Order: sequence, then C-alpha cells, then structure tokens
Amino acid sequence: MINDVKIVALCASRIHDLQNYDFINSLNEYLCNHNCRLFVYAICTELRMYDEATYWYNDIKRNDAAVFDLIDFDVVDAVIIMDEKLKCRPVSQRIIDKANEKNIPSVIIEGEYENCINVNFDHESGMKTVIEHILSDHGITDVHYMSGARGNPFAETRLEIFKELLHNHNIPYDDSMVSYGDFWVDPTVAAMEKLLKRDKLPRAIICANDVMAITVCTMLQKSGYRVPEDVIVTGYDGIDEVYLSNPKITTSSCSYKKMAETVFELLMHYFSTGEKIENSIVSPDFFNFDSCGCRYNSEIDMNTYFSNINNRFYRYQDEMCIMMNASNKMQIVSFEEASKIWKNAVRIDMCCLINNSCIDDTVDPAQGDSSNFDDKMFVFCDYDQSTEFQIISRKCIVPELDEKLKLKIPLIFFALDYINTPMGYVCFCLSNSRVTEYQKTTWSVMALNNAIGGIRDIRYQRHLNQQVEDMYKYDSLTGLYNRHGFFKVISRMAEEKCNSDCTVNLILLDLDGLKYINDTFGHKEGDNAIKISAHALKQACPGDAVCSRFGGDELVAWFFGEYDADSIKQNIYKLLEAYNLESDKKYTVAASFGMVSSEDYNGIDDFNKLFSEADKVMYEEKTRRQREGIYKHFRIRRK
Repeated sequence: MINDVKIVALCASRIHDLQNYDFINSLNEYLCNHNCRLFVYAICTELRMYDEATYWYNDIKRNDAAVFDLIDFDVVDAVIIMDEKLKCRPVSQRIIDKANEKNIPSVIIEGEYENCINVNFDHESGMKTVIEHILSDHGITDVHYMSGARGNPFAETRLEIFKELLHNHNIPYDDSMVSYGDFWVDPTVAAMEKLLKRDKLPRAIICANDVMAITVCTMLQKSGYRVPEDVIVTGYDGIDEVYLSNPKITTSSCSYKKMAETVFELLMHYFSTGEKIENSIVSPDFFNFDSCGCRYNSEIDMNTYFSNINNRFYRYQDEMCIMMNASNKMQIVSFEEASKIWKNAVRIDMCCLINNSCIDDTVDPAQGDSSNFDDKMFVFCDYDQSTEFQIISRKCIVPELDEKLKLKIPLIFFALDYINTPMGYVCFCLSNSRVTEYQKTTWSVMALNNAIGGIRDIRYQRHLNQQVEDMYKYDSLTGLYNRHGFFKVISRMAEEKCNSDCTVNLILLDLDGLKYINDTFGHKEGDNAIKISAHALKQACPGDAVCSRFGGDELVAWFFGEYDADSIKQNIYKLLEAYNLESDKKYTVAASFGMVSSEDYNGIDDFNKLFSEADKVMYEEKTRRQREGIYKHFRIRRK
C-alpha cells in the first residue's frame, strides 16, 4: 500500500497482444474505481523456447525476467500472474514464494498452484459447446478432429472431450478421425494435404484452436471445396482473426474482459474478508458464425477494423525506423546527449532508470550482478525532466511516484538488459491507452537495450584502450610518464609552443645511495625510495610540468617558463626530509638535483643536449653532497 492506496502487481508478457491489452485496461478500470492501482511487470516475449516434447516447462535464464525482481513486496497488496502468458513455471513459482513470505495473495490466471487463487477458463465446457453444436444442432456424425500437439495438456484435454461426445452420441471413434496440426499453421497445412488425398472428406472438421481452423478453411478453398456448404469448420479460442476470415469461424471465445472482472471480484473478496477462493472458472462465449452455416451477426465494423490494422502496420514501420535511428545515434555520445536524442525522437510517457554501476566506465558490461538492480539508480531519461540525471533510491520505484498514482493509469515496468545482463528498468505511464501505445513499449525497450548497451560497450572499450595506452605511457611504480610517454607529450607541447618565446626547463633528479638501500634492505625498499623521490619531484615542480621516470633511479621534469632552480631544489629536499622525519624506515631517502634552461629548443637534438647539461649539473651536486658528508645518513636509524 502507498498513501492508503492498495497496489496490485501484474506479471505478464506481450502486453500489446489484444487479449492481454483488454485484460490490463479492464482490470485497471475496476481497480481505480476502488482506490487501487495497477503496476504491470512485463516481458516482451514469453519465456519458453519451443519444445514439442516438454511444451513450455523449462527454466531458461532470461534476464529480462529480472523485471519481476522489481516487485516490492513491502508495498504490494496482491500479485497476479498470467501463467500461460509467461510460460515458465519456475519463474511463476519464485514470484509466488516471495509473495507467500510476506503473506500476500497470488492470483494465477490460466494455471494451478497450491495456496493461490487460481482462475481458469472453462475450456472443457467451451469446447463441448462447439462440438455439441455440430453433433446436435447440425446433426452431423461424419466428423474429423484437428488436434493440437501430442503431449500438450490443452490438446490432450480437448481431444478427450471430442472422444467423449462421440461416445455420448453413439458415433464410433477410430484414430483415422484425428489429424495433428499442433496449434500452428505449417503442421496444419501438412495434415490437410494428407486429408485432402482421401477418397472422401468428412462433413465437418472440428479444430482445437482458431489458427488451425482458419488454415483448414484456406486449404479447403484452395482445393475447390466450399465452407460450409461442402465441409463445416469450427475453431476455439476466439482470436480476432476469426472476424477477418472468409467465412467467419464458428468458435468459443475466451474473453479476457470477463477474466478481468472475475479476478477483480476475487481480489475485492479477499481484501474485505481475507478469504482465498482457490479455484474459479470463467465460461467462454459461443459464437456460431458463418463457417458452420449459422450466419451469426458479429456486429463488427469491418472497415474500421481493417483501417485500424492498416494504421498499426504502417505506424509499426515508421516507429521502428525512428527508434532504430535514434538508438544508433545514442551509442556514440554521452548519457546526457543520448537522453536528449531519445526524447526528441520518441514521444511516449516514460522514465528510464539504469543501474548506477552502468555509468561507471570501468565496469565490464558483460559482467552481471547477482542482485540485477543496484540500490541506487541513475535517472537516464524522464519526460518530466525534473529528476533527470540524478541518483535516486530504488525504493522510490520511479521519480514523482505520488503524482503518477493520481493519474489512475497502469504503471508498466520492463527490465533493460544487454547481452543477457540487466542494466535497469523502464516505467511507462501511458495517458493514451490505445493498443498502439502498448506496442510502442516493446519497441522502446528493444531500442533502449541496444542504445544503452552500445553506450556502455563503447565507453568500456575507451576505458580499456586508455588502460592499454597508460601501460605504454606511464611507469607502473611511480605513476609518472615512462620514457615513451614522456617524449610523446613533450613533442606535442613543443609543437604548440613553437612560435612563442618560452624558456624550456629540464630537471634531472638522481637518487643517492639506491644501491645501498637495495643491498641492505631489499629491492622492495629501493622501490619505495624511488616512489618517494618521484612524489617529491612532482610536488615541487609547476603544475604543468611533465615528469618521468627515465631509468632505474633517474627522474626528469620538463616545463616551460621562468623558474628559480634553487627554489625548486630546496622544495624537493624539504619534502624528502619531511618524509624521513615521519618515516619509520631504517634508511633515509635523498636525491641529487640538476636543472638547466634554454630559450632555444627545436626538438630531440636540443633535448639530448639539455639532458647532458642537466646530467653534468646533477653530478656536480652529487659530488658536492658526497664531499659534505650527505651520505652519513645512510646507516641504520635507531629510534
């Protein structure tokens, strides 16, 4: 519950399918009239992969199903699972288990689970009505049955009903009366080709679903047979295509609007009494259309119907082109620029939140997180714009949630994933609830997956390229430039300064007594002395100085401008002495300094000349320090 408003979560797939679309809009209307709101957690396609042997029971890993992990069971008051639409029993069971932990009711549509409110269509009575209409009302005994796939529970149940009714009407049954169209077009075509080769066709072909019935009609008509004059054909399900076929198919229709009403009533009963009515059925509606000869008036404006289909088809093409073009452009720019490109190209009420880790260029996009979603989410795109590019807690669900709840429209969530790795989620808040807008959600998710995934890929590739470049450019011990990186940078800087009268300065810093430290305390301590000296050089030089580890213990700095060599030298010595005073090391770190300047610098030859001069100055300094007893510090310090 949020602000005294009950929240109902719906888990579904393919929300743009007309059946699902009708269910969502009908249920939302009922809920909003009773101080409830609907959150839809959706996937673009069903979870199963086609398998004739197992139908749809499987446990494949699809990370777009991570959207169901977004359900916050601390605020949700009920969960509805469209089990037949998801087609993955393990996923449904995981959602149910989480709901049970919080004592939240689960409503299962077209499925059966323990301790749940199961609501199913009464397919048995619906199928019986169709078959009885042929056997009793039309008095036909010469019938053939086009079945679904062998082993499919729906197909097996409907076939048994066919056999039962034949027995009730004293019509002998044998296996030649059954063909298998497997609920699909191609298998039905193959089955009809065999049936058409028989010497005599049956008077009626009863099909286990509408897709097969439409295909049977088409095959009969292509072979010169009339429907229903020569052969009667019936279907089952009540899909929209039955209104478009010629003739219209006699069928039983499973109304998802009626399903929504039943689910709503069961929820209201639970909210008021706490009682779960575990098993309920919704009766299909029978329509005796033209394919059996009854000439039922469908009361559908076919011109409007075809116009809507035509509009959806061409809009689909246009929208997809726009989104794909935007997606391609987005991949090569920053997140902020990508968001602007998307909003300028695509008009749909939505906000997009991505994992905070997604904006970290150092994170490999292919490495998923076991939690799927971060606790902190980056608002990549928000059509409200007030919270764009901010970091919000995932507990907030979406920005400005309270305002969205006032709109009384479903909030529709999709997970974003790229190469099967979750990246975040999208929330659609569709003030225009036409089915075309629901179709647009799926296209938007696919385009955003490609766009954001592409942005991450390119940014990560740049990061890797930078790492490789840094390996060739920087010294791993000190973090200063190595010799290769040093010359690359100073060459570029020299070109930029070629027409200006600037003084070039070169410092050479050489550690004192490095061999003594290595031999006495080990090379690890020698490395430490080099690092400390490098840090002192970097700190003492001007901010734009290019510092490098030139060799084992040789450090150089190169910079433009008028600077006092003695001042820089004293700063280095002070930094080293400060370290020695604070250090618990049994040795002191010291170095000898040499600096030269030139107002006439023309490339590598001049550099070599400067380096030789700096080397000479440095060794003079080292000799002086040796003569003055600087190395007396190189003994074991006792504290």
